[in-house]
Order: sequence, then structure tokens, then C-alpha cells
Amino acid sequence: MTDGKDIAIYIKASEMRNTFAVESFNKMKSFFLFSALFAASLSMTVDQYAIVKTVLDDYFELNATFVPFAVRLAFHDCVGGVCDGCINLDNDSNNGLADVIIKLEELRGDAIAAGVPADNITRADFWSAAAIAAVDRGIKVANKACDKRTAPFCNVPPFNASFFAGRQDCSSAPYTDIILDFPNPTMDAADVFTFFDTWFSFSKRQVVALMGAHTLGSAKRANSGYAGVWVDGEAREFDNRFYTIMTDDAVTWTNVDLVQAPISKNPDRKWEWKGTWSDGSPAGMMLNTDFEMRFDLALNATTAQSGCQVNSDCADAETASIVTEFANDQTLWMNEFREVFQAMMAVGSNVTEVV
Repeated sequence: MTDGKDIAIYIKASEMRNTFAVESFNKMKSFFLFSALFAASLSMTVDQYAIVKTVLDDYFELNATFVPFAVRLAFHDCVGGVCDGCINLDNDSNNGLADVIIKLEELRGDAIAAGVPADNITRADFWSAAAIAAVDRGIKVANKACDKRTAPFCNVPPFNASFFAGRQDCSSAPYTDIILDFPNPTMDAADVFTFFDTWFSFSKRQVVALMGAHTLGSAKRANSGYAGVWVDGEAREFDNRFYTIMTDDAVTWTNVDLVQAPISKNPDRKWEWKGTWSDGSPAGMMLNTDFEMRFDLALNATTAQSGCQVNSDCADAETASIVTEFANDQTLWMNEFREVFQAMMAVGSNVTEVV
């Protein structure tokens, strides 16, 4: 059941008229006022969650390519102040999520067929369970590759995330026509921190911990206009390598102008960093918003180009020491990532711990 605190989130959002689309949030506010009065969603039991977990674990075991998408979907579902099982595929920020939504619809159907009552497993709850299962699978993939590496990249600790249920879907789940604003790579650090404070009340340290999810996946020009794998060769592995390559002086980073890329989508103000090792092999890719956690890039307000060279003349960002902490201590990062990820997936909802 949605409470007064949840409605306050939308009132707060509607006041930010210079940043967000007021009309969209008014629609959302009306829906959740309605939900607060009339919705009565049941919550799953421990045994029912075990069925859900088995369905998801079995799928990700054979289809690790969906791991990054499931984690990304969980975040996108919760932007706007509530996780409600609804995504607008006409919003460019959600490009690339169509297939994972369809697949999770099928898997939710499998869980229902296996004995979980449909009323007990909303899409928002199922997407949350899928994100947890995806991180678990990413850790297994990383540890399986452990014999090829040396510390601190090996022996990724278990996620050990708790599952909370009770999120309610929007009336048109899994889709919506509401347009929301997402973080974009032209933002500077202040903009990023303001975004996460507004919607999630996250501290700067929590934002740095959450950004480590970029250890998974890649950017595709057809979706976002950006291109590359964050950690080269490890798009399906979940560990702290996002931080280690960012802090490794052996990696040379070049600010690449994607405005000149002929197949780039919406190319204005698109810059990213390409990293290479000393032998010329690729290390990975970073967006400006990634590196803003480590360096003050002094972004050009017009072009969003970095005003300095990382690992050379860029000043440290105020959160640089946190990045170094997470690079040096995988267990520390995993513990903090778990806490902030669970908080993200509970925003705007009265959830109850299942297991």
C-alpha cells in the first residue's frame, strides 16, 4: 500500500520544473493516489520465492547475456520515485530493454505455472528478483574465470542480497507512456549526485558504490550513441574491475569524440573514454559520468568535452578516495553495493523482507 511518504516524492518532483517533465509526474501522482486507496497486493511466501529464484537461476545459468540487461532494467524501473514494473520503450533512455522485458514476462509466466499465484508476484517484484539473480550469476561467471587472474580480481564474495516483496505495478504494466528523465553522460558530478539525491536520497558514497554496476554490460551506438564494453572482455562478470581499471596508472585513457562517428545516434555532445593497456590491448570504456567519480573533468558546458586528461592533469574529484577504496577492497564494495542496490529497489514502496 502506498503511503504519504511516497506521494511526497511526487510532490517534490513536480516542484523541479526546470529539470523534469511536470505533466508526466502529475499523471504518476494521480495513479499512486489511486493505488493508495484501492490497491491490495498480496506478497509472496518464502516457498513461492524459492520457485521464482529457481526459474531465474536456471535461465541465467544458460543465458548470461541477459545478466546486464536485468540489472539495468531494475534501475530504470525505479527512476521516478517508485519501482512499478512499467517501462516506456519510446523513451530513448530505455533503448535496448525490450527483449529483456519480453523474456521476463515469459519467465514470470513460468513461475506462475509452477505454483506462484499471479497476485503474489507483481512485475516490479519479479524484476527485482531477476536483478538479484543476475548479479548472483555475474559473480559466478567472474569467479569461474578466476584461474586466469590474480588478486584482487578473484574470489568475488557472494551477493547475499535479501529479497523484499510488495511493490505494486502500474495499471498498464509492463509498459507505460510516461516519459522520465534519466542520468545522461553529459552531466557533471554535481548533476549526477543531485539526480540520485532527488529520487533516492542517496549520499555521494552510495552513488559511487551503485556506479560499480557498470562492471557489467556495454554501450551500443544503436541504443545510446555510445560504444564499448566498460571492462573489456568481462561484460557478464560482476566484480570491482570498474574501479580497478579506473585507478590503474598502467591504463592510458583517450577522450573520444563520438560526434564524428557516422552511425552515432543523437550525436550531440557525446564523448567517451577509451582505455588501452601498455601493450595496446583494450582495457575498457568509461563515460564522463563514470570518470567524474574519480576526477574533476572540468567539462565544457557547451560540448561536454573533458577539459583535462585523466591520470595527467585532472584534479581529483571529492569522491576519488571512495573509488580507490572500492578498487582496493572488493568485499567492502560488494557490501556497500548490496545495501544501496536494495534501497534503490525499495524506493516508493512498502516492501516486506521475504528471505
